[in-house]
Amino acid sequence: MTVVRVYPIRGGEIRLSPAFSVKPSGAGVVGQLHGWARQLLRVGAAWQPVPTFAIEHPDEGLLLVDTGYDPSVDNDPANTMGPPSRFIFDHRAEPVAPQLEALGLGQPRIVVMTHCHMDHLSGLRQFSDAELLLDEAELAIATRPGSSVNPGGYHPVLLREHQRIRALRPKERWGVFDETLDLFGDGSIRLLRTPGHTLGHLSLLLETEHGPVLLCGDAAHVERQLHEVLEMTVMQDRRGFRDSLGRIQRHLTNNPNTIAIPGHDAVAWAALPNAF
Repeated sequence: MTVVRVYPIRGGEIRLSPAFSVKPSGAGVVGQLHGWARQLLRVGAAWQPVPTFAIEHPDEGLLLVDTGYDPSVDNDPANTMGPPSRFIFDHRAEPVAPQLEALGLGQPRIVVMTHCHMDHLSGLRQFSDAELLLDEAELAIATRPGSSVNPGGYHPVLLREHQRIRALRPKERWGVFDETLDLFGDGSIRLLRTPGHTLGHLSLLLETEHGPVLLCGDAAHVERQLHEVLEMTVMQDRRGFRDSLGRIQRHLTNNPNTIAIPGHDAVAWAALPNAF
């Protein structure tokens, strides 16, 4: 089987209340409203990583998973994330492109989006020549007609101005996952549909020389969600979120040698090596 090399790269930091990542108690919308209120008030908020991952494939070259923050975020967050972002979250940019250059990796040929929320897509302009891959449902909701300013966490202008976009629909059943795609047909990078946080969310399973690595994206926001079915405040599909999280947990039970990386967890991030 072909293996890849993976470099975790922090694309910035976002200041989150614990209630944003794990929804407070309260039935349905009530708990979500409590979570949003605590985020707006920064209750218990702490800086969490905005992860990206550079992947070296022996034949296909360099890929990037998510783009982190654009350099403009520190002074003008509305530029790539829409006006509401400055009121809901605090941001600190660590642009990815210079970090790739410092590692001697150059520019990615392909960018894969787990999903297109602003903290994952903001840095896209750094990679204007790359082919952008994302789930077709994610592209549809992120660019739906009439959208202009940050609808549901999206900033559609970034997608509308990008020249090379390929929408994917993973359909192959594999293990506990019903909809997957072997990206290059060699088992090295498998896209997993894990909808719920967004309708077109993708996670990625990578084969490395050190074993399998699962990039959860925001299907599991924090480490606790790898072991417990805990809802988060932002879910476009609550049932889908619980189902996807359950599948991730079953996969990890069946494959205990897998390294799973949640979406925004400073403690889990600090424990990662520089490369796999």
